[in-house]
Amino acid sequence: MSRIDYLPGTPYTIRQGEGMFHMTTDSVLLGRFLRLKHKDTVLDIGCNQGVLMLYAARHDPSSLTGIDILPDAVSLAAENLARNQLKGTVICADVREYRSDQFSVIVCNPPYFVPDEEDRHTDDEKTARTEETLTLTELFAAVKRLLKSNGALYLSYRANRLNDLLQKAAEAGMRPVRIRFFYPDHDSAAKSAVMELRFSQRAECIIEAPAYPEDLSAGMEINSMNIMEAAPEHLDQIADIYVNSWKTTYAGLLSQAFLNRLDHAYGLEHWTGYQNEKQHILVSLDEDETVAGFAAFKPDEHLEGCIYLDSLHVRADMQGQGIGTALIKAAAAKAHQAGYASMSISIVRGNERAGDLYRKLGARHVRYFTDHFAEAESRSEELLWDDIRVLLSE
Repeated sequence: MSRIDYLPGTPYTIRQGEGMFHMTTDSVLLGRFLRLKHKDTVLDIGCNQGVLMLYAARHDPSSLTGIDILPDAVSLAAENLARNQLKGTVICADVREYRSDQFSVIVCNPPYFVPDEEDRHTDDEKTARTEETLTLTELFAAVKRLLKSNGALYLSYRANRLNDLLQKAAEAGMRPVRIRFFYPDHDSAAKSAVMELRFSQRAECIIEAPAYPEDLSAGMEINSMNIMEAAPEHLDQIADIYVNSWKTTYAGLLSQAFLNRLDHAYGLEHWTGYQNEKQHILVSLDEDETVAGFAAFKPDEHLEGCIYLDSLHVRADMQGQGIGTALIKAAAAKAHQAGYASMSISIVRGNERAGDLYRKLGARHVRYFTDHFAEAESRSEELLWDDIRVLLSE
């Protein structure tokens, strides 16, 4: 079974296959480390499911190519480019035999374990993580053949194997010009490093500020919350969360008679119809794969190029954990991919907790108005994110 995740710090989503090597801290750290120009031609060696290709696409390079030895990974990488409306070429081939015009940038999250350390993983994971199919010597031979003389190589590697990496780089005539180390905490040794290498004789190398988990957390809450499109089997839980949230949140703000009539059947009918109309519902699943919260959105009927965040509800026992914020950002990312420039939302006046959250995230007041829910009437407020990208920033 595959899963769809949001790529931290980007508006992109990525589908990751079961039993395949999924993106890690190293992938995110390297993706955010890239410095590319519009004129660059980029090759991702061992592209797997396309994580680094998506990060490179943020810089709008001239061309984007990925290569991987695994057919399933190549298929997923191509799918992930298409799902994000990005152009690129993905090739199933062994980089040791691959021939092409040279590129100005090569990115790579290379395998760095010896094979016998990885026997607990699937065959595809072993191929992605061990040197069984690509040694450092073979990698740098490919880089020397495929990278322009003034080009840049970006890669990540285990910090405790840095001597091996730098030796092989030197044998290929390459030196690091920029390095950043990642530490799992403030009292431990460095776990990994990302670096930019070039064919250069200069001795200077910039060691950037260290990276810690909290430095990479911006934007990663979406992934940790396990957010995905709602499936039919989620609707019963969505109905319960919806009804319970309304009864609690709007007590004293809406007609009590109306709230008393809300029940599971009402909620299930409403959200089944919503899903059948092909409108979007995202769910956040907890560790037990039960629904912790959901967000629903559809095109705004009054504003062109605007998506309307129709509903946002978090289960009572899961509130205060950032789930609502992660759902808002996930909805914004999906809407941005579909070409929407802004996002609106309406709240019942008096629901200050929700209003404060939306304003904190950059929404502005548009108008006060009277809204209707069946026979219930409310004093409401419309808020708007004029530029949806404010919700996608790191």
